[in-house]
Amino acid sequence: MATAKQQAGSRPAGNKAQRAAALALANSAKPTVAPTKAQSQEELTQEQTATLLADSYLADRVYDALLEIGEASKVSEITLEINNPRITFPVVRRILNDSPRFLSVDRLWTLAARYLDTSRPTERNLQEVLEAAGKPLSTAEMATELSAIYNRPSDVYIHLLAKTLQNKEKYFKTAKGLYGLISWLPLVDAEEESDILFDNRLNHALLTPFTEAASGVKWSSAGSGYADATVGVLTAIGERPVPHRVLGVLAWMQLREKYDPLAHLIHCTSDPRLVWLTSRSGGRWIARTHADKLEAVLEERSAAMAGEDTDESVPTPIEIAIPAAAPVVESVTPAAETLVTPESAEPVTTLAQPLQISDDDLRAIERILADRGASVEASELLALQYEVVGGDPSYRSDVETLEERLRSDARFLYVGAGRFREPNSLPLFVYSIPEFLAFPDLQFVSLDGDIMDEEIED
Repeated sequence: MATAKQQAGSRPAGNKAQRAAALALANSAKPTVAPTKAQSQEELTQEQTATLLADSYLADRVYDALLEIGEASKVSEITLEINNPRITFPVVRRILNDSPRFLSVDRLWTLAARYLDTSRPTERNLQEVLEAAGKPLSTAEMATELSAIYNRPSDVYIHLLAKTLQNKEKYFKTAKGLYGLISWLPLVDAEEESDILFDNRLNHALLTPFTEAASGVKWSSAGSGYADATVGVLTAIGERPVPHRVLGVLAWMQLREKYDPLAHLIHCTSDPRLVWLTSRSGGRWIARTHADKLEAVLEERSAAMAGEDTDESVPTPIEIAIPAAAPVVESVTPAAETLVTPESAEPVTTLAQPLQISDDDLRAIERILADRGASVEASELLALQYEVVGGDPSYRSDVETLEERLRSDARFLYVGAGRFREPNSLPLFVYSIPEFLAFPDLQFVSLDGDIMDEEIED
């Protein structure tokens, strides 16, 4: 994507510092313990793999959000579009800084694929758009991306795409009307197994671990057979992604001429048990249960990053260099030369400005709570509306300011622990005491059967 970076310009200078800080915060979330015999190299590798997979999964969710928005957006807007309580502002901002799939332009974030070389043929850029997305796209999404590349109305490309996408040697169409690249599908035109492996860039050594683990899986081309078998392979192989090309070859080995590569992909993409991870070599599959665990990893990382803050009571001095005046020479003789000593500037300190909360901000927070339909922490609202997170100089004071302001406004219901929700949104049962906690109504009587008055004293 050298062309994209050349056209978009370099990222803002602060991004490197933010990226370094985010990585430091993410690393600080992991306990620093000296390796022991119990901690094997395999465990470390599994942890690193889980981290990389979580990043890949997160990058796909952020990419999908930017595709849906259709234009450059703020981090908070992208987070709101993802609409997953486990994927919050800190991790979204970190992946935007770290992944080459995204660019920062004028303090907003956009897709690097929107800055392709406009001198190239349109169809080549169309294929680059699909490759960058790594998944089938709708005609409207492709038209929007081409519009961003060429700075022309998206309607111009609708008719062009209708003709271009009819080429079945380059593109395929799913049952939902989405289009992808034929190159993503397994190649099964050959008759010999060795040729099939060669065409799909595989060999027996690479395929053996999958064939052994999934030896009991039965493939079928009927109904949900492709999706069921894919889930079976993922379950047998464990928590690791499996390339779609590998799954296609495994299916072909059993079904032979009955195997349909396009039907395989279509059935899997429409099955809620499966999650597609993008890849320029055709994509990978993980189980939905595995994706839930990756979201838990992101949630833990986000909580660790949000919990880190700095002491804003000590402002960071900023030195301003004052250029020295040029020496004034009155004579060419050395004795007449005047030496001017440059002045040293005093460090200048800057204090973080207090958080300004406007009515528009409060209305935006109202919409966030309405969309979420659950309790939201003030720290998350601060990140979504003001893009202030743990690690920012004013973080602690801003959280306190926002929480105090929301607690004093009747439009927000404080439910404790720094959390807010819409008024009158609590379930009715919270307003009544459960029966097993209620005090019983007791009467005390004497031996003669007379009711006794009991006084309870401290």
